[in-house]
Amino acid sequence: GTLKMVAQPESGERGLGYPNWTPDGKSLLFAARGADGVATAYVMPVTGGARTALNLPPDFAGPWLTQDGHVVLYGQAGNLLAQPVTADWQLDGAPIRVASELSMDANSGFMSASATPSGMLVYRAPSAAAVQFERVDRAGRLIEKIGPVDSFANFDVAPDGRVAITRREPFINGNSLWMFEPARQAAIEIGHFDGQSFSDPTFSPDGATLAFRRGNEVVIRTLKSNTETVARKFLGYPDSWSRDGRYLTAGRPVTGGYDAWVLDLTDPSQDRAVVTGMLLT
Repeated sequence: GTLKMVAQPESGERGLGYPNWTPDGKSLLFAARGADGVATAYVMPVTGGARTALNLPPDFAGPWLTQDGHVVLYGQAGNLLAQPVTADWQLDGAPIRVASELSMDANSGFMSASATPSGMLVYRAPSAAAVQFERVDRAGRLIEKIGPVDSFANFDVAPDGRVAITRREPFINGNSLWMFEPARQAAIEIGHFDGQSFSDPTFSPDGATLAFRRGNEVVIRTLKSNTETVARKFLGYPDSWSRDGRYLTAGRPVTGGYDAWVLDLTDPSQDRAVVTGMLLT
């Protein structure tokens, strides 16, 4: 057949995603995400024409329709919800929680769930637990909570303590890089997931530069100018910097474990393994 464009982003939208057929095969249900990150669900005839909006919550993931077209299913805050819809695509009644603890991401609309034509539901649990960053005193007493509760994983704090970098891991094999500024209670995405995952953010001694893994590369980012350099085009997990900022230690996977390498950021030919055969425990 011939490839045909059915819909494209309108003014103020940064993209469309997660299309699903309506049961009659005449329309598509899809999500449109605005430049502000807020999503709206629409139904639109495949032959073109006006969109009809479904009044789903702005932080939904998915959605899709049941086989009879009478119920829309969508994700919100880790829950899978079902809500009846009328023939003219108006929500009818309160949502019903079908399942909990699903892997989903409201920022992208991703939801790890689907249903068979017979009504069998399949879904996946989150790959990382929700956590809350906290600042405590030397006795372990809470001083303040930092940032939102979310699926954050490994992190590093700048030497002056003003910012922290962490990865957010809302779904399997996909994550993003975030910066926290406790003084402003700000959480800012500085590395968007685009098919390559992030890990092991590591500050330089002066706090001006960040090393991290992105996909199968070791990347160096200068925070003030927001410029990046691919330091090494191999899979490596940054660990720490030398005091003068010339060397970076990184783990490189080998069969059954890791080797610890010292990367010379001024001369790649001087890179060397300093510890080999470290086993995973």
